Amino acid sequence: MNIIEGDLFALVKENDGGNVIIHGCNCMGAFAAGVAGLVRNNYPRAYEDYAHAHKEGTLIPGSVHYSFIDEDIIINAMTQYYPGAHAKLEHIEACFDKIIVCLKLIAERGLIKYDNIWLPAIGCGIGGLVFDQVYPLFEKLNVLEEYGYTVNLVLYK
Repeated sequence: MNIIEGDLFALVKENDGGNVIIHGCNCMGAFAAGVAGLVRNNYPRAYEDYAHAHKEGTLIPGSVHYSFIDEDIIINAMTQYYPGAHAKLEHIEACFDKIIVCLKLIAERGLIKYDNIWLPAIGCGIGGLVFDQVYPLFEKLNVLEEYGYTVNLVLYK
């Protein structure tokens, strides 16, 4: 896993397609602050998809929601029910387990070519968790490197 300091979205734009962007969010339809707010600004359709799933009542902690946008995938990881400092390690872990299964299947079947996985320190900003607590969960994503992905954990300055 690469650990990079910088702006996640600037790095993604430099990569020019084939990106998987994972970020944490709540289940209440609020997608306005932190990285979720940046996703909303950079990928408005990802927010529209998320808002639709919220209206359908399909967002629950530990679940994931996917938006396929051009050559990229935005993965909304439901790390908490409510906005604010409510992220839970068990929800992050459940999300990552689901993401790993999905991305392995995509790679094994050669459906779409994705090279880079980008994620911030999910749960550690507004979510209220401490980086050292969450880091072992980030390391779980390293298994995806066996399938041709490069995992990039981006730490904002």
